[in-house]
Amino acid sequence: MCLVRRMLSYTVALFMIVVALATLMGGNFFAAKLANTTGIKVSPWYTGGEVVKVIDHGGYRTLIHRPVFDALFGQTQEGFVQIDWQPLAALPETMEEDIDCFNSGNAACHIRLDTKTPTAQVTVYNPQVIGLEKSYKLKDGLAVRVLLRRE
Repeated sequence: MCLVRRMLSYTVALFMIVVALATLMGGNFFAAKLANTTGIKVSPWYTGGEVVKVIDHGGYRTLIHRPVFDALFGQTQEGFVQIDWQPLAALPETMEEDIDCFNSGNAACHIRLDTKTPTAQVTVYNPQVIGLEKSYKLKDGLAVRVLLRRE
């Protein structure tokens, strides 16, 4: 009886080690499967929201995300729009571009971006644009978030 109990204990311990190793090594895989299965999405306050417009400048691209006003329930009065420039290696030292934050066909602001520091300045054309939140260095590009006021 003692031998059977000992063999069962070793078998369970070995099984648990295999489960622990599989969990550690396949963490990203299992997390992605769990997220896809449950429909969980990363908040646009972290990702910048979905890209709604891509402007090709030849060597680099401008990606304009959707305006983000999302809240836990409903929408907030203030939000932002994120603008990305990619790839980092192809960006000129200084860029200036009119940005249509609301996809209306009219420029809502003008952004001047120094890609070396990276710092940005915004000139406001639309009263819904509050100003510049911050500029970010991404994995392969730069991003700027422009603060917005909802109508």
